This record gives sequence, C-alpha cells and structure tokens, in this order.
Amino acid sequence: MANLRIIYDNAAKRSTLTADSTIGNFVATNLLTDIKGEVWRGDSSAARSLTLTWAAAETISAVVLPFCSLSSTATIRVRCFSDVACTTQTYATGWVIAAPASPLGASGWAGVGYGVNSYAFGGAATAVVYFPAQTGVRGMKVDIQDTTNPLGYLEAGAIVVGDYFSPLYNVQAGEVSVETTDSSKHERSDAGDLFTDRGTLSKSLNLTLQHMPAADRNAVWRVLRGNAMMKPVFVSVNPEGGDSVEEQMYSIYGRLSSTSAMQYQFMGQFQASLKIDEL
Repeated sequence: MANLRIIYDNAAKRSTLTADSTIGNFVATNLLTDIKGEVWRGDSSAARSLTLTWAAAETISAVVLPFCSLSSTATIRVRCFSDVACTTQTYATGWVIAAPASPLGASGWAGVGYGVNSYAFGGAATAVVYFPAQTGVRGMKVDIQDTTNPLGYLEAGAIVVGDYFSPLYNVQAGEVSVETTDSSKHERSDAGDLFTDRGTLSKSLNLTLQHMPAADRNAVWRVLRGNAMMKPVFVSVNPEGGDSVEEQMYSIYGRLSSTSAMQYQFMGQFQASLKIDEL
C-alpha cells in the first residue's frame, strides 16, 4: 500500500481551461470555482477532452475530479505536452478506470441517475489518476470516456491538478478516521411519530502524521500556513491500494477546519494533526 498523498498546490487554478464539448451554460471554468454544485457538463457520446495550458512550466503527478458523476465503467487518460499548443507530447498514462463502483448504488459515489443533485448528499465520485512526476508541462489533456453513463452526459464539479506530496512514514492504525456530518433534523409529532427534515451530508477526514523528518515537516507546514483554512487541499489516505471503496471513502477535497500545532517530538522528528472538511 502506498503512503497517503496530498496535493496542496492546485496548478489548475493557474491554467487556461477549456473543453471540447459543453452543454448549455455548464462551462469548463466551473471546475475552478470550488463550488461543487457549479459543474462542467459535456456530451458523453464519445471521448471528450479537458485542455489545460500554462504560461510557465508546471510539475504534475496527479489529476483529480473530486466531485463527478462518472459511471463505474468510465475511463480516463492524461496526456502531457511541453507546449501550449499541445503538439509535443511528453507523456501519456493510457486509459484507466476513472471512478470504480460504490456499494451505495444509485445514490452513492457514482451518482447514477442523480448527478449534481446528489453531490450535497454524498453522491459524488472521486476520479483520480496518478503517474510519475512530469516536469516542464505547459499543456495537458484530460480525456474522459463514459459512453454508457445513464445520465447521458459527462459531469464534474471540480478539478485538481498538481504534484502530490507523500510522507516518508504513513499514518498508523488509529491515527486516521473519516466521519459524516448530517445536517438533517428530527422532530416528533404530538402523535409520537418521528419526522425528519432532510439536510445535507458532508464528510471530514482526521489524520495524524508522526515521525516526520524535516522535508515532510516543511510540506505539512506549507499546508498549515500556506493553505490554512482558506485554500482547499486534496488528500487520499489509501491511493492505489487495491480497495477502490476504501480509496473513495478516505479521499477528500476540502479545507482545514481549524489551525493545528506542529509538535516537536524529538531530534529531527515532528508531528501534526489535520482535520479537513469536504467542500
């Protein structure tokens, strides 16, 4: 199992982002708003591409669609280019499964039949592609194919592109948890019946990193001070671990819910805890 991965610098925010298919007002730039209800939507009758270009070279090792309604058979491919015209390809991942199925079925992570209407209730999938870090990237194409999607279109509410950080030592048993927050409210009638005013669902990820050497300390400090409570961060506790359901459960794109201390454990070793609330 790979150690957890964190993307704290979303290079997509610095990019020019376009799509080769757009339905109505659901434009590609909606992927950059960090509002999961504002989605890009494209025709699913054939493979579609999101194109990102940068004024300066970027280092990239992951692409994530944290809120999407891709089906369990959807595939995704990432191609990197050294020029903004995307004519000189330097790397390609090949087609891989984008978002494996969830046991929650139609109302679960795959979002089948509901799409963006389910995102506020835990119904979004997380599609992710990892690859060896590519330097000098000026252009990128994220190709998505999902011709049998029951919705009849492609849809995503956010995109994260960047170079992931992975600590030397992984989180240990008992040092990571995921919890669901349900804003629903119960009210009991005079007749004794229980009625529920349905609210939204969101999740939080709690983790503690111990025995961090200086390099890992610096990266986590960048999250604590650079991202703080304002800038979102993507975390996957079990990347490419073979259990796709677990990877979906313990992946999150959100903001720190509070500031945290960087604890000096002993010579050259540090500890910090993070709590991240889903967007």
